[in-house]
Amino acid sequence: MASKCTAINLSDELQCEEEAKSLNGLFCLYRGYKIRNAKLESLDKSPPAYLSISSVPLANQTFADVKSQATLHELHAYLTLKYRLLDRVIRARSIHHSRFFSLNLDYGHQHYLDNLSNQKFIVGKALQQLERRTAEVLYKRQKWFKWIREKQDEEESQRESEKKKVKQEAALLKRHWNQYKLHMKDLRMKENVKRQEEFLDEAYKERMSLEEDEAKWDPIDDVVEDERTNHIDMISLFLMLRDEAAKGSNPSTDEKQTSASANRLKKAKQKSSDQKPTPESPERTGLETRSQMRQRLKDGVTYSDGYGLLIKGTLENPIEVADRTGPLSDSEIDELMKDIVEIKHLLFCRLLLSHASLLPIAIRANSVEEFLEDKEIINTDLRDLCLKMENPGLQEVRDACADLVRGEEEDDTEPEDANDDRPDEKQVKGRFFAPTWRRPNGLPQVWISKWDQQEQKRRQHRRKILDGSVGGPEGSFFEFESIDDETEHRGKKVRVRVCGRSIYNYPSEKAMNRGGWLHFSVIAKNSSLFDAVKLCRHWDEFFELSTLAAYQFFLAPNWMEWIGDHYKQQHLPLGFISYAEFRDADKITVHHQSGSRGQGRRAHAVLEARNFIAACVKRNDLASRRLIRYLAMQTHRVLLLVRDGRTGRILVSPPEDELWLVRQKAGLGRAIKHEWNVQKKVGTVFFEEMETNRRWSLGFKDYFDIIVWDLEPGEFFANVYQTVTEMLYKAHRFGGMPDTYNVAAPILKTVTWDSGSRRVREIKIGEDVDSIYDVIHHPGTTFKLLNQDREVLKSTPRYLFYNDIDALEDQYLFPEEANGPSDDVAVGVALKNRIVALDEQGPDINRFIFDLDTDEEVPDKDAGSEGEDSFEDDEDDEADEDDLEDQSDDGWEDESEGEEDEESNVLKGLALPHSSANDEMSKFLPYIMKHKPRDRNEDMMGQYHKFLQREASKVFKESWHRADLEPGAKQKWAEAADLTKKMGDCLAGGSTWSIFYPLEFLDLNPHQHRRVLADMRQAQAMMALFFEESPKVSANKVEKKLHEHLIVNQAERVKILPDRRRHESNKCMPKEFWAEWDALGKQGRLKDTFPVEWDRVTRPMIAHFYREGIIRNSYAPTIAGQALAHQETGRKLDFYIDFRVMIPEIRLNPDMQEPPSTRHILSRARSFSAEHKTARFAVLRLWSAPHFYPLVIGMEKRNRMAFYDCQGRAWEWKFIPKDMPYSEWSVHQQARLRIKPFERKFRDRVLIKRDLFLVMGIDEKDVQKLATAATYAIQTDPWRLEVDLWRSFVNIDLEFLEGLNNNGWLD
Repeated sequence: MASKCTAINLSDELQCEEEAKSLNGLFCLYRGYKIRNAKLESLDKSPPAYLSISSVPLANQTFADVKSQATLHELHAYLTLKYRLLDRVIRARSIHHSRFFSLNLDYGHQHYLDNLSNQKFIVGKALQQLERRTAEVLYKRQKWFKWIREKQDEEESQRESEKKKVKQEAALLKRHWNQYKLHMKDLRMKENVKRQEEFLDEAYKERMSLEEDEAKWDPIDDVVEDERTNHIDMISLFLMLRDEAAKGSNPSTDEKQTSASANRLKKAKQKSSDQKPTPESPERTGLETRSQMRQRLKDGVTYSDGYGLLIKGTLENPIEVADRTGPLSDSEIDELMKDIVEIKHLLFCRLLLSHASLLPIAIRANSVEEFLEDKEIINTDLRDLCLKMENPGLQEVRDACADLVRGEEEDDTEPEDANDDRPDEKQVKGRFFAPTWRRPNGLPQVWISKWDQQEQKRRQHRRKILDGSVGGPEGSFFEFESIDDETEHRGKKVRVRVCGRSIYNYPSEKAMNRGGWLHFSVIAKNSSLFDAVKLCRHWDEFFELSTLAAYQFFLAPNWMEWIGDHYKQQHLPLGFISYAEFRDADKITVHHQSGSRGQGRRAHAVLEARNFIAACVKRNDLASRRLIRYLAMQTHRVLLLVRDGRTGRILVSPPEDELWLVRQKAGLGRAIKHEWNVQKKVGTVFFEEMETNRRWSLGFKDYFDIIVWDLEPGEFFANVYQTVTEMLYKAHRFGGMPDTYNVAAPILKTVTWDSGSRRVREIKIGEDVDSIYDVIHHPGTTFKLLNQDREVLKSTPRYLFYNDIDALEDQYLFPEEANGPSDDVAVGVALKNRIVALDEQGPDINRFIFDLDTDEEVPDKDAGSEGEDSFEDDEDDEADEDDLEDQSDDGWEDESEGEEDEESNVLKGLALPHSSANDEMSKFLPYIMKHKPRDRNEDMMGQYHKFLQREASKVFKESWHRADLEPGAKQKWAEAADLTKKMGDCLAGGSTWSIFYPLEFLDLNPHQHRRVLADMRQAQAMMALFFEESPKVSANKVEKKLHEHLIVNQAERVKILPDRRRHESNKCMPKEFWAEWDALGKQGRLKDTFPVEWDRVTRPMIAHFYREGIIRNSYAPTIAGQALAHQETGRKLDFYIDFRVMIPEIRLNPDMQEPPSTRHILSRARSFSAEHKTARFAVLRLWSAPHFYPLVIGMEKRNRMAFYDCQGRAWEWKFIPKDMPYSEWSVHQQARLRIKPFERKFRDRVLIKRDLFLVMGIDEKDVQKLATAATYAIQTDPWRLEVDLWRSFVNIDLEFLEGLNNNGWLD
């Protein structure tokens, strides 16, 4: 009996059923495949002359010394032939070994195959080097050769290994086995025909007779042709040129296998079952046929399980689409399928655009079908296209969807500064203190994530690509060159026709509309919105995508994961997009401490945690700025950190000791005696962890990164969540629940619910249906508010939504909004003022280096303006404050320019022996000779200290006067400054010697510091207003106007009492003052019990103080004060603070004295007047605002001056409030210290009561000298106190003085 053939058929992988006809009795036909090996060996024996004489191995050959085109052509022909021959030999060997020796292991044969593959790789690499050398020789005179070289380098760096592509091809065929089986059936039919007995006998005889006809039927040609056909069919299937031809296949017959193939299949299944299933990558779009996609769109798809708890039956979650995507109608599917087919073709064209070898063929072809039929396309190129089309990246899909709606002429400009990498904030120059000293222990000044750094590089490279300066990566930008007469190359951004379709040679960087994203969600059905948001170009596109996803507009089931749960769903339409949060602080917070009465020692174990929310909000947005400022003011509930997504700068942060999120302490003894061990805190490590664990990142920088966490540990998550929600409502100025949809109104007005499926769809042009926004604002729509216990509230809390009191407060917090919306809101999200800027940046060191005073500019104009502007707030001030800016404190003190020259000139002029004023000079000559000029370099630290005092005083004074809430106070201050300046100008035209009277009286050294003469002239001008015999020209018209002013006309001014609240501190307030406040009680929630009118009065005032830097947010653990309102007789409600709980704990400094009574002051004045019949008096009052004194509170003591407002927000004073217990003692002490250095000169002629100075002179001339000297003593170094001319009375008699007491001016 003849033996049976053991070979395996090429077509169906089944064993041959024919009789063995070979000599060894194993095979039915033995093919002569060794002919190719002989050709290959003969080719190796006769290489070109260049290779035969070259000592460089082919693997290292660069052909750099070849300059002849003929030699290059010879080498190219030889290497090309060898490469093709190697490919055929390897294929034939592999097929022969797998078909004829499938049951035998031949390791030598495998080694031979590996050797051939290595040769093929070397020859392929040599061909690449040869092509580069050929291009260099042919185009070395063309400037665009550099571009070609760059393109070749990019292709070389991005080329995948051949082995990897083979594996990918095998995986591709495995994924699409149904299509492959159809091709196998066709091949089986073809082979059965060829295997007819007559054909085989004839072929055998011919082979035996003529050896060169041995390979007449070459199975390798069939394999190559089959691979090509398979790749073309795959691409056609990807492009939906045809649907899957399932009709021609019979599942019952296709699944029949022989025992050998069944065993192989069984082993493959067993191997796959042993491996863990890997989920499909989100980057894989997933292949679908037309019918499969239509069915999915028609039936809908069940959502994945990635989202949390959502409430069904709401506006956002209709019951009909609560579990699966909404179905589409047939007309919608037809329209959508038409667009998707076009997008797939555009995707294919863009892939061709990046393939340099295929692009000429693609440009020549008029359709995709014509392109695929072109015989110049080799199989490897088709294989590469097939692999890319089967699994395109999300970026490629997005680009193709954007290409669908791109016009004929596209504006190629970048989005409006959304991703501009240039700094947009002023750089502070010349600052002595570096800002980094305020950010120790892990909280950086600037932090940029690795993702943002990569995106920044990508944007910069993209910008260079669009500028034509560099080449782009594969698929991003293909530059078409034009060569002019001078062989200069120019990059062009054009539309090119590829496979009959016009497409731009670069992908779109514009935002994609919702229709494009709808196509994207259908094509990339396995994608997630967490990956899609990376492809957004700016915030508006991202917000629209997020909002529509929250209403199930898109058709990808995985996009539902973006919504998360009902917590996140409520914040998404408000533009607050969270990416990380912690909700279990109440569960893991533990406090345990054992007592000491047992046998063991006292022990403790404490673990505290805080909930937090990390989110992104829009940059350059008014609502975002309001939200940040509102949250920054909620220090009694939450803590806030804000990072600028563009610059990476930390804009807002709490104190260092409040950055912790988890901390613990454990051990023996009392817990209070041990230090906390911080396990997690907000800082660099926390930022890196969030970056690693977050599921999405933004592809633009137009956002703020916000982190909000609880102040108290162990709170329920509802605390921080509710705080953020309330501030969002107020930031967007919502007046009720329907208004919460206003942020997304431009989106919701364009979509509606489908009447049948309840799926959200876009409203068509001309369609008359109610939009979602219309339904929300319909009178029949009801809203319910739930408390933390899920109980329905009967009424809306008055503090939840934006109201008229919030509007009054915002007039001070955001005065620039009164002039309309502004786009310049990127910087200054944290409330900045001159005091905060001084604390954070320090003074301008250039002023000290150049020995400049406050008024003078730095010689370098740019540096001077930069340093000056850095103190200013980033927003424009109100109009009346602009006028105040012009009348800065220097109007009081620093009016003379070049005072250093004035000082030296005066003193030098006085020392001349032949001066015209010899009489007066001789009077002051001893004083002048006593105080000689000193070298200023002797006490450099002292000078620097005075410089700091001067710079701080300027900032403080301006802020103090801005915060003065007395009606007309700003105008009065400006008028007093202007009046003083004019009087100073008048004095400058008179006698120069008048200034030396008070100088000699106080025995001042005019060289003590550079401000001595300026300060004395300031004091002299202020007091000269009240004396008729001042040394000036009496006919001067300016002088006459001065004496007509109300400040000078004291008889009229005394009749007008200032409209100011009472100055008493809590210690001196009468008990009846607190009666109404005490009657309200302090139980329950303060927000609910606080009178609305009190709220209306106090909050705008507090906001005004906050903006001007008088108060700041408090992080104190205990708060002593409570803001309230009180109405005095004849006045409106005013702002007070109850600090009474502090009174028992206060311990006064022994040096402090109780201010004397008014009766004591008047008694002394009467005694002095009795002794001196011509006695004159001056009542000098320190300037102070109605609510605070101009006295700085030390940093370590400010938390003791903390108070709550009516909303429960915590604040603390930077300057002594008049409500502070014993504030009269404090200001009295400071007043005494101003006079103390000169008390030997004043003796008992200056009496002090709180903030009032009574100067007594024996006559008019004497009181002018004493009053000038006293004013100098008050206002000089450290230059923070001022004499209030509007509340001072100078050159008065005893009767006038007693009248002041009767009118309440001396209180």
